[in-house]
Amino acid sequence: MIRRGWIIGLASSGLVVGLLVWLPASIVRWVLPSSMACESLSGSVWQGRCVGLSVRGSRSGVLTWSIRGVTIDRPGVDVTVQWSKEESVVAGALQLAASGLTTLVLDRGSIDMATLRSALPADILMGPLASVAGRLRSSGLILEFDGARVQSLQGDVILSDAILLKSGAPIGPFVARFEGKHGSLSDLGGPLRLSATVLIDPPGAFKAQTRMQTRTSSVLPGVAPGVPIEAEIEGRF
Repeated sequence: MIRRGWIIGLASSGLVVGLLVWLPASIVRWVLPSSMACESLSGSVWQGRCVGLSVRGSRSGVLTWSIRGVTIDRPGVDVTVQWSKEESVVAGALQLAASGLTTLVLDRGSIDMATLRSALPADILMGPLASVAGRLRSSGLILEFDGARVQSLQGDVILSDAILLKSGAPIGPFVARFEGKHGSLSDLGGPLRLSATVLIDPPGAFKAQTRMQTRTSSVLPGVAPGVPIEAEIEGRF
């Protein structure tokens, strides 16, 4: 009986894999949430490409995916994904569990801030990052989702070549370090001394307690170097 069960299980898994390889990527439209859309889909369900990705009305670039396997011991699907827009790219592994938990492990990520602002949905509030130019870089960052919203992060993100959009004054670089729902932000010796604590709660929302001091008078005109500025910042992502 045990052997027969294994045979049935393997046959069923083979049938599922066969269907995923054969079915066209256009089938994906049927299962996309109402907040997502693609202008065009090519390839198959197993390995496909979405051009003109839209998330809650945004213009979010190109997404490619390749299913690595369907897991039985831990019911779910492992998918290799890559998102790109202009000169920005994020690549990693997406783990879709039958329990509803979604985890994204980034192998690499390099995103220009201007591209990020244009790619994100309008309802995402970036706080002070909306007024900063630069490039976000990360490797090994782990994002855990509750539905479509991030509920925790694990790893580091660096903002390099950071400048204020309004004045063009350089202010960075900075590093953000996350451990679950908690994180910290600090400078890496640039013109702006910065320290902050970050809390992600509820999923998709964050609060940050920040303390800033300029090291030069060119960063914030009218603010003397060394004078502390403290603020509480809230946002959504």
